[in-house]
This record gives sequence, structure tokens and C-alpha cells, in this order.
Amino acid sequence: MVAVAGELDLHSAGRLRSALELPLRGSCSRIIVDLVSASFIDSSALGVLTAIQRTMRAAGGEVVVVANDPRILRPFRVTGLDGFFQIRPSLLEAIDEPEQSVAPPLHTA
Repeated sequence: MVAVAGELDLHSAGRLRSALELPLRGSCSRIIVDLVSASFIDSSALGVLTAIQRTMRAAGGEVVVVANDPRILRPFRVTGLDGFFQIRPSLLEAIDEPEQSVAPPLHTA
């Protein structure tokens, strides 16, 4: 699990990528990204999450996002990424989620 607090923007996207790449080096099949304490997310952070999700899916895994703040959920909805990620309102729900449950793939033109 990777917990994030504060703003996720161009300046923090590199740190987010580094934190998410650590579990990729292991044999985990799911990464939970806890955004409950995040106050802002921009397109660069969404891009990092999307790239990690694609990598996880290629290996048969999944990224689960935990968020319940409308300021964080809105960018996922506006971009259609709410259909690409499993988004759960609480960490407990994300942990209890069956691992075989996978969101549909993202198709980009």
C-alpha cells in the first residue's frame, strides 16, 4: 500500500512514481493507493497512476485507488479513469476487495 497526503501535482509526480515502482519490483498482484489524505490531484499524477496500472495489468495485477473526497474523485470521473481503476471509498473496502476483480481496460485513441 502507498499512502499519499497533500497535493499530487507535477512537483510530486516523480516521488509518487518512485513509491509505486517499489511494489512492482516484488511479486505483488495488487497495489492499493490511499488518496484519502490527498487534497489535490492533477493530470501528471493521473498519468503516473495510469502508467502503473497498465504495468500491473500486463503482469496480471491491479491498482486499487482509495478516495472519498470529491476534489480527488472528480478528475477520475472527468477523464473516464473511474472506469479504469477500482476506486473504493475506504481502505477497509480496498483491502476486502477480491483480487480477481479487475476493472475494464482503458482504450485510448
